[in-house]
Amino acid sequence: MSITKTPKGVVKKEKRRECDRPRLNLVCSSCGSVFVGTVSQSKKHRELKRRGQYRCPECRQRRSMLTREQLLENQRENRKNHQSRLRLVRAKLKLMLGCVDCGYDAHPDALQFDHVCAPGEKLCDVSKVKNFNRLACEVAKCEVVCANCHAIRTAQRRIESANRK
Repeated sequence: MSITKTPKGVVKKEKRRECDRPRLNLVCSSCGSVFVGTVSQSKKHRELKRRGQYRCPECRQRRSMLTREQLLENQRENRKNHQSRLRLVRAKLKLMLGCVDCGYDAHPDALQFDHVCAPGEKLCDVSKVKNFNRLACEVAKCEVVCANCHAIRTAQRRIESANRK
């Protein structure tokens, strides 16, 4: 950017046009070919110049395509890892707490989270939570019970709600 002063003393900033930048013969750090390019004066480009890392347009395009594919693959992998960590935390919580009614604590798949809060306070099922903080909030509203005890509790609640009506 160049700064110019107008007759009234107002400072005006003008962007540098592409043709104002120095044109240099650069060597591509990927394929080794020589190409004519312009060099920006930004900090990033000064660092690249210091390291001699410039890429020709073809290598830049090829690298950006690879990077997008790798980025998507990394995101998929991270999502799977995050979901498996959540699953592991839920399983450990179930085993650690055990069934409140009968004391069963042998296998996490036989244990379930039973929301004991008011119906409006339940935000979502514990199994569908995708955030560790929200998981802690939802688990605080629950009791861990085995599948048999949970079925009995649910049946008793249905009977109680039918009697109220």
